[in-house]
Amino acid sequence: MSKDVPREPEQLRKLFIGGLSFETTDESLRAHFEQWGSLTDCVVMRDPTSKRSRGFGFVTYSSVDEVDAAMSARPHKVDGRVVEPKRAVSREDSNRPGAHVTVKKIFVGGIKEDTEESHLRDYFTQFGKIEVIDIMTDRNTGKKRGFAFVTFDDHDSVDRIVIQKYHTINSHNCEVRKALTRQEMQTAGMGMRGGRSSGGRPYDYDRGFNQGGRGRYGDGPYNCNGGVVVVVAAAAAMEVVPAVLVDIIMVETGGITKVTTRAVAEAAGAMEEMEVMKATVMVTVVVVGAAVELWWLWSWFKQWWIWPFITILKCED
Repeated sequence: MSKDVPREPEQLRKLFIGGLSFETTDESLRAHFEQWGSLTDCVVMRDPTSKRSRGFGFVTYSSVDEVDAAMSARPHKVDGRVVEPKRAVSREDSNRPGAHVTVKKIFVGGIKEDTEESHLRDYFTQFGKIEVIDIMTDRNTGKKRGFAFVTFDDHDSVDRIVIQKYHTINSHNCEVRKALTRQEMQTAGMGMRGGRSSGGRPYDYDRGFNQGGRGRYGDGPYNCNGGVVVVVAAAAAMEVVPAVLVDIIMVETGGITKVTTRAVAEAAGAMEEMEVMKATVMVTVVVVGAAVELWWLWSWFKQWWIWPFITILKCED
């Protein structure tokens, strides 16, 4: 590639390779994937103490076209073993629930009333073969609810789409996320609480994966926000949970009021075929979560501010 031509972002040129044989080395991994393009980086992740392979690695190509070529050549077999290549998730997105779940369905939010199925099909066909498109409507009025679901025949189509995040469809900006089933949401929730991804792999996106024993989630704000955990548990109990809703609950931890307001608003319009009873349960649990959060804050304030102040006053007396 010419030095005058800037390369595409590294994240778009990187593949995660799972299911590697413990005998696979950097050299043998490189030798295989170099068949589809020039590699700028190739690494098999190893335990820092024993130096034993952890069964996965990363390869980075010179261009996105080479990544597409490698993914089109699946299945791949390295050192006699079939491996699982996937587009690497960015460090920014690694904390999102379901970021590492393999799905074939996306949630498309922000579509307007004048957007038809043909607009969605014309746009998303560039990413792969489409199986089903569902534009959600109100069952009573028939009015479009502003979101849709698109199902592909290959999970790589979904991975390519969500990396891009924002898409312009029918001259409107739309946000696209993975659509998760109840079981997938429960798996993602367990991964968040357990400090690991849904695949049980502790990510560290400075290089690729965390070399230590503690996952990134255990160091974040989720280990003390009891209310947020309760809300996520409720979300996992739904039949289908759009990832955009769960992202709001899990990521917006700057203030429980903001979480509650946005969660209730999205719960009214972002659930697929959600009955009134489920909506009521969701709102109730969000309120309970807010109460738990406020109780935690009050306990902290009382312990570190009120009691020391009372103690000082008693000493002065």
